[in-house]
This record gives sequence, structure tokens and C-alpha cells, in this order.
Amino acid sequence: MEENKKELIKRLCESWISAVYQEDGSIGIGGNSEKYRLLNNKIVFHELAFEETQAACIGLTHVLLLKGMNTIIDMDHLVYWSWMGEVLSSKDTGYFLPEEYSIQKLFEIVIRATLAGIRLPVHDRQEWEEQIRIGELTEFNTRELVTNKSRVQTYLVFPLLEAVIKKACFKYVDYSGKVVSNFSVIKKDGHKVDYVPSGRGKKACSSLRDLLCLLYNEVADSDLKTQITLVRKYISELDDQEDPFDLIYRWRNSSLHGETSYPTIGGTLLNLVLLIALAQIRQNFESVRAKVLDKVKWELQSHNYTKHRSPWSFYPPF
Repeated sequence: MEENKKELIKRLCESWISAVYQEDGSIGIGGNSEKYRLLNNKIVFHELAFEETQAACIGLTHVLLLKGMNTIIDMDHLVYWSWMGEVLSSKDTGYFLPEEYSIQKLFEIVIRATLAGIRLPVHDRQEWEEQIRIGELTEFNTRELVTNKSRVQTYLVFPLLEAVIKKACFKYVDYSGKVVSNFSVIKKDGHKVDYVPSGRGKKACSSLRDLLCLLYNEVADSDLKTQITLVRKYISELDDQEDPFDLIYRWRNSSLHGETSYPTIGGTLLNLVLLIALAQIRQNFESVRAKVLDKVKWELQSHNYTKHRSPWSFYPPF
């Protein structure tokens, strides 16, 4: 029986991971592993159905979470993120409401930071020298900002994740963190914390860890919970000494002090944002995908004449 795309995506990502782990415990990324990259196997992200899009997000998350957090953001990630930026920022999708403009802009800035400095693959020395020349002509501050894009993206993805969780959990908390309906969270030490709109308990939730628990235990449907469970599993492969939500909470502090890998943290949390957002557009994903792709094609045709990209254009990333 022919392998479907969802299974193929999963197999390719798992094969890549197996290929990079060496017998001596080191990580080796090269020819043997790169043959398993999604783009190298004709996976076209804008052609993927909903479950295939989810599978790509999960697979690319697993690829990021290598032991030792020695990861490299690949073109697979960048092209996927640019497509997701296009889909979720589109008015046709309707994911962001008009009153959520500031959150939409935060999402778009995170995507821009992720894609900043992306370059077309070079095929010869002349193309390589041309890219070097263009880089040297880039204004100094802009060049330094691009150099530090992973740090910028990681700092911004934490408040974005909080906002997207609050959007999904609107029946329990508002965007300020104010509690609008009762819920409880079990803390790391085992004691229960009650969040309440009135009476005895906390009236506001400012803990990313507790918001993740609320989403996972009370709000996520079975499908989204399955996706988050996979992300939790892959995070646990890095560190099984604490709950993945506690580790994410600790990432926030460690990233502020430069103690961990920015690409790993930023990429993993961006993918978690995407999984949560995708769950909210599942029902109309196919019609949205078609409309967004039509607009991408129109944008590319326009670019052929004007040589300019619209500020709302994310895909393709070049």
C-alpha cells in the first residue's frame, strides 16, 4: 500500500533524527541525514491537508529537539513557518479578530524575526559571492539585528505563546490574565492552586506554566491534546527530570540569561503556537488554504512586474 503524506512526513523526520545520532553519542549533520529533509523529498507545504500540516509541525519540532540542544534551523523549518505566517495572518483565515490586532502584529513580527536574513540556496561560486556582496551592503544595525534574530525571536515568542493560549482559553482567562471562570492547577510540588473570579483563590493567572496546564487539561480537544502530548514527549527526551511545562517555564528564565539554545527554544515554542492556532481553524482549513494560495499566486505575479513584495506577504520566504 502506498505511504500517505502524513506517514511519509513522520518517517522522514524520524529517519533524519536516527541519521544524525552517531555511535559515539555525538551529532553529525551531513549528507546521510540531509536526504531525509522534507523539501528534498518533494513535500510542498502549501499542498498539505490539515492533518499533514499538523504532522509537519510535529515532525519539525522533533527535529529541533536534539539531545544537547545542538540544533540547526533548516530550510524545511523556514519555508514551513513562512507558509504558516501567510495562512494565519490572512484575513481569509479569520484567526485573528480585529480587536486582536496587537497580537496579530506580535505573531507577524515573530515570523519576520524567524525568516530575517533568509537566502536562496547557492549553486555556484558566483551566486555565493553575490550574496556576500549584498550582505556587505546591508545597513550595519540591520545586519546586526539579523545576526541576533534567534535571540529576538525567542524573547518575543514567549508573550506570543501566552496570548495564543489565552485566546484559546477565553472562557477561563482574558488577555490581561484576569480569571473569568474557576479552574485549578496542580503545581510542581503537588499542591493545588485555585483560580477564581471571586472568593478565595487567585484572581489572575500570569504563569505560562499554569496557562499551559489549563489549555492541556481543560480546553484542548482530544486532537490538540494528542499533538501537545507529542511535543511534551519530545521535550522530555531532552530532560526527563521535570514536567515539560515546568521546563518551558524554566526556559523563559534561562533564555533571558543566555543559558540555553535560542533556536531550539524559539522554534519549539513557535511550533506550539502554530499547533494551538491550527486547532482553531481546523473546520475551514481546506477552503482557507485554497484562498490563501490564490493570493500568494497573485502576489508573485504582481512581484514579477513591480519587483516589490507587499508588507503582508510571507510566502514564499524569499
